[in-house]
Amino acid sequence: MGTFKVRLYPRESGSFPTAEALEEIEKTSRKLYEATLEAIVELESVQSFAGTHYEKVGNKLWCLRIRHGGCWARIFFTIKKGVIWLLNGYVKKSNKIPLRKLRLAIKLMKEVQYAR
Repeated sequence: MGTFKVRLYPRESGSFPTAEALEEIEKTSRKLYEATLEAIVELESVQSFAGTHYEKVGNKLWCLRIRHGGCWARIFFTIKKGVIWLLNGYVKKSNKIPLRKLRLAIKLMKEVQYAR
């Protein structure tokens, strides 16, 4: 691994699903929001995606796992050519990944991997 650039992936409409997820996380818990921002910054110099903070969700799709107190957040990302693209995220409320969020992450991951 090494040094990465971390970028928010924009939709064609110009919106940023990860920014919207960060707003949701901030509304849930300011401390969780701060922990999420710290985890995102740490992605720039991550040495391995093994461990409790990262989960491989699918082919070329990862999930950043953040916890503060009793609150959890997830941020989906993919990697291409030294850039970590943050795709979208959510506040974890159950053991299952919300299907709508997962489908969007897969769609955006495919855009990054195959269209750029």
